[in-house]
Amino acid sequence: MVDGSSSQSETFDGQLVYRLLKIRFAFCERCQDAKLAPIEMGLIDMVHLGELEGRPYDASSISGATGLSRSTVSRRLRQLEKRGLIEQRRAGRNRYYYCTDEARGFFAPLLQPIARMCGFIPG
Repeated sequence: MVDGSSSQSETFDGQLVYRLLKIRFAFCERCQDAKLAPIEMGLIDMVHLGELEGRPYDASSISGATGLSRSTVSRRLRQLEKRGLIEQRRAGRNRYYYCTDEARGFFAPLLQPIARMCGFIPG
């Protein structure tokens, strides 16, 4: 707000920020363990988010949401698919992406708290 006052939605929640930072550090450690670049972890996170929302993403949707070029997204998704972390399923002319069971098992301890915080799964 311009006048210096704060609204309820702008209130700083230190505990929430602390929990998110802990999850983020754990993500970084998992990424290093899996030899994933941060961009790849972000793509896995987007694919998982689409699943949680009940509407899987295609490469164009991920590109639009992240600001990455469609060619970069497609290339990285193919790499993740080769590594067995995501899979694509065709629906007509579209290809939608899903996490594999391996990726869900590996990242679930980190993705579930975020999904709960966002209201995708009950807390």
